[in-house]
Amino acid sequence: MATGHLVVAGLGKAAGLAARMARVPGIGLLAVETRRFPDGECYARWLQSPGGARLWLVGQFAPPDAGLLEALIAADAAREQGAGFVGLVAPYLPYLRQDRQFKPGEAVSSRTVAAVLSRHFDGLVTVDPHLHRYKSLSEIYSIPSRVLHAVGPLAGWITARTSNPVLIGPDSESRQWVSRVAALCKAPFTVMRKKRVSSVEVHSSGLRAADVRGREAVVLDDIISSGHTMAGVVEAALHLGARKAFAVGVHGLFAPGARKLLKQAGAAAVVTCNTVPGPTAKVDVSELLAEAVLQDQPRAATGRRARAGCTT
Repeated sequence: MATGHLVVAGLGKAAGLAARMARVPGIGLLAVETRRFPDGECYARWLQSPGGARLWLVGQFAPPDAGLLEALIAADAAREQGAGFVGLVAPYLPYLRQDRQFKPGEAVSSRTVAAVLSRHFDGLVTVDPHLHRYKSLSEIYSIPSRVLHAVGPLAGWITARTSNPVLIGPDSESRQWVSRVAALCKAPFTVMRKKRVSSVEVHSSGLRAADVRGREAVVLDDIISSGHTMAGVVEAALHLGARKAFAVGVHGLFAPGARKLLKQAGAAAVVTCNTVPGPTAKVDVSELLAEAVLQDQPRAATGRRARAGCTT
């Protein structure tokens, strides 16, 4: 392998996404075997040597723990094989929810995970991380990090499958995604107010019949997890006269029963990006990720020395 050649390798269920990234000229594909021992421990083996390569590992982190450990083990093995640079493509980046200590004695797990990944990788690329109290990843990651946004691919899907859409954000945090996607779709949007009663009970308000009557309502958020918030908005939109309602998210985490809940609420389709693999992953972000690793190579070539100049 030529020294400095750019390659990607997909771990576990991320293998398909890595293969799609490698369709872009300038990116090679390596195979790495991962599996579990009978006691659940991670196993990794490079089937092709990454020696001398600029390697980006593409991980699947939903659920997060096994995927993170798998990535750490594979990264160390790649360095032992002579990889000159090992970056992490985390299409969905976990452990950002616990961004401060809410109760005495709590671990701020976002900082713990960021410190571990920063020690093992030379760079990070991710899509629409759930940044709430952090303004950027550089607050907790000490490696160069690049945040991508799925607004283009999402807008493409919506434009191709609707004719008279209105985009709806279920809460104020969703405004950043909804407003940008709506602009690309040349469609109106509205953002609701949310009051959380418990982890599974949410009250949303502020949607008007004038916003949705006769239109195709596209309820959009970054993460679909329990589905309760989005299901409530879908029901409200249909009740107020929307012709159809779609549940659309960037990352489809889907707690047990979430997809069924959204279908029962009346969603004509439940759609997410392939940042997390699954039956709803209809919006492809592989070209977005491929372009990012290609563009990052001049900076990435400095390897671990680049950490002092971390950017987001």
